[in-house]
Amino acid sequence: MGFGRLRLFVSYRRSDTEGSAGRLADALARQFGSDRVFLDSARIPFGADFVRVVSDEIARSDVVVLVVGPQWVNVADDRGRRLDHDDDPVRFEVLRALDTNRRIVPVLVGGATAPRATELPEVLAPLATLNMVTVRNVAFADDFDALVDALLGRPRGAVRRDLDHLRRLVVGARGAALVAPAIALLAAFGAWTGAFDAFHLDTRQDGFLNSGGPSRATT
Repeated sequence: MGFGRLRLFVSYRRSDTEGSAGRLADALARQFGSDRVFLDSARIPFGADFVRVVSDEIARSDVVVLVVGPQWVNVADDRGRRLDHDDDPVRFEVLRALDTNRRIVPVLVGGATAPRATELPEVLAPLATLNMVTVRNVAFADDFDALVDALLGRPRGAVRRDLDHLRRLVVGARGAALVAPAIALLAAFGAWTGAFDAFHLDTRQDGFLNSGGPSRATT
């Protein structure tokens, strides 16, 4: 599936992963297009029916990206653990995804570990069997590449190989004064029209054209 055709719903717990979820959603929006990444805090209008909007958006999505932080399982309020409450928004989002057979990709952030089935409410226990992606702040770029591969159903490292291939093309063209600008122009045009989607190339090609190599992880 090409980048431009994938629709994502980002589910997260504000008290647990709001910062990480925002960074991840921004990166996904740059990768797949802002109109194809739904983050409730930014996309639900004030006064809108949360249940209806979320239900509709999950039904429209291809993948639910479930952001899991260190306290995701145990976050509680004065009534007890929130995941055990029928009116908990995160529980509702996960159950809606399960009920509509949406693909769920859990993303572990902030040093979180994969929750065990015994730690989850029975209705959410299927989450424990899913393969989970870890995204670390100290290695965000590399881990994000692995997440993109997972979302697209490709072998891990496919994004990196695509980027390396693009780097070799650019390096090979450096000796030709007219070819290099033409490649830069083609890259810009391809990003604008979505032509790179047909080749499954990461939208981080700008980093290669400017530096001649892969961008490094940031801290």
